[in-house]
Amino acid sequence: MENELGNKLKFDGLHEAEQITGKSYKEDGMTSALGMQMTMANNARKSELLQQSNDTHFNMSWKSFVELIESRTDYPFTQIHLHSWRDEKNTQQREVRMWINAEKGLLLVADNFGGSVNSGSIHYQALMSGWPTILASGGFQHYDEEQNQGIYNGNFDIREGLFFRLDSLSKDIIEWHTPWTRKNNHSIFVWYPGDLGRRIDQKLFDEVFDRRPENERKIFEAILEVREED
Repeated sequence: MENELGNKLKFDGLHEAEQITGKSYKEDGMTSALGMQMTMANNARKSELLQQSNDTHFNMSWKSFVELIESRTDYPFTQIHLHSWRDEKNTQQREVRMWINAEKGLLLVADNFGGSVNSGSIHYQALMSGWPTILASGGFQHYDEEQNQGIYNGNFDIREGLFFRLDSLSKDIIEWHTPWTRKNNHSIFVWYPGDLGRRIDQKLFDEVFDRRPENERKIFEAILEVREED
């Protein structure tokens, strides 16, 4: 099932349709329709596999998501931040939560909308000898060419296959890097729902989650004891 799930997560229906018809989906309606059908079938099977694996999946309820994050013993997370409010029309309860796995130095941020997971990401540092094979964002803050390894600051979307991706990432890295370090004043930025942060809690966004290095240290020193290195 692991190999099938990995293939489902990487599947591109439109690309596969183009390989079948030999035409661009942008120029051929039949190719576009075939690609959409293949994507829908893939998504249905992918969701089934993720639920069987006790992993995150699209359209997951916020309640189920929070319960899952706080129940997985292989990646134990502790909640460190909760900010809740009513939306502008006072019709829905909104939340932003943050969790940490101190052992591996993982920082998870997510928010809800309409009773479901809205968005979220997980942030990490790892000693690596190459780029991660999973779909992720990030870069090396320092890379030793002689040792062929460096400290990688990374993050990825947590809404689909969070724990599958963490397991895959564990195979790519040399070791998780914690506490986090910042070499040569390299910027580390933690995603936080920016518009929500500015509208709901300006002070929190400005003083804690601002991109400026002096303010970044406030959150990281408190959470991950970030060490400064030259």
